[in-house]
This record gives sequence, C-alpha cells and structure tokens, in this order.
Amino acid sequence: MSKHLMKIAVSAMALIAALGIASIPNRNVSADQDTAITPGKSVSVDLNEDRTWWLKFTPSKETMFHIRSTGSTDIRLYIYKDSKDSEPIINELGWGAQAFNFDVYQCLAAGTYYFKVTTFSDTSTVSSKPSVITLTDITDAAFVADINEANFPDPNFR
Repeated sequence: MSKHLMKIAVSAMALIAALGIASIPNRNVSADQDTAITPGKSVSVDLNEDRTWWLKFTPSKETMFHIRSTGSTDIRLYIYKDSKDSEPIINELGWGAQAFNFDVYQCLAAGTYYFKVTTFSDTSTVSSKPSVITLTDITDAAFVADINEANFPDPNFR
C-alpha cells in the first residue's frame, strides 16, 4: 500500500472513531437514551457530560449478578424494576476501600431493570475520566434449585 493510501486510511479510521460510528469497547454512551448493558460488558459513563445515566438490563431468567463501578467520581447506583418511575429496589453508595464506587451483588428475576448511575450529590466533584460500569453473571448452576414441592417437600421451607 502506498504512503498516500496509508495516510488516507489512517485519517478515515481516526474520523470514524472520533464520530463514534465504529463500535469501540468501553466507548462512552449517550445519557439521552437508555443504554443496554449485558453481562460481561462494560459501559463508560462521562459524568461531566451528564450527572445521571440510565442503563437498561433485561435478564431472561433469575440470575445472580455483580454490578460494580470503577473510577474516581463519587457515584451511586439505583436499580428499578419494570419502570424508571417505580420505587428503587436498590439504592447503593460507594463503601469500603473504594468509597467512590459501588459494588453490588443482587439476584434479579427475569424482567426489565433500569440502572440509574448518578453523582452522589449535585455538588460532587466529577473526575475528568469516565466511570466504568461492569455487569457480571455470577450464577453457579450447581447451586441453583427451583423452590418447589419436589425440591423442598416441607412447605415451611418453600
């Protein structure tokens, strides 16, 4: 490939990346829309752009999940079931050694969930770097049992 064609190709790739046309892992998403998050994937949220981000998750079966954030902005997580207008089922602050980040383990039934990621307060200092939100399926099939009469004959344990 000639040097001229190589320069054109590199320039085109830089333009595509700058415009966000290409799918880039951990690319910042838009705060103006619900962004799908799936297990094993990370999403970067730029809290300088917007202090509130909505992520949408739709598990097809009951599953144990780990959702965590990394970054240096003090953020919190709310989890809503079925609607963003419902009462949150989780309201999590950052704790422990990484007090700015949340680290939640939660069993979620099949359905639609909305994760609201927001700054701790309206006056929280926001890092120049985005926060990264990661969702992991940690269900261990060896420990999953249906709560039914066959598995738990005594009704007191169902």
